[in-house]
Amino acid sequence: MTGFIIFYKRKSGESYITQYPDSAQAVNYRFLREAESSDPDTEVAHNSAPSLASVKNPIPGTSLELSTSSTVRTG
Repeated sequence: MTGFIIFYKRKSGESYITQYPDSAQAVNYRFLREAESSDPDTEVAHNSAPSLASVKNPIPGTSLELSTSSTVRTG
């Protein structure tokens, strides 16, 4: 399954999504980024999903809702 790392800046509401070919690569990258980060305003999250669309459009009523204008990168 494809892995996604989501960077979310709490104050501004900006989000950035980096897509990885598999979940293991994404998890490793997340741990590296969290260890390097000193910004308490930035949240780093991992999500495994079949597609980018499923990450951006979660099941209605769930707590994760990303802006459709999120910047997407490929890792």
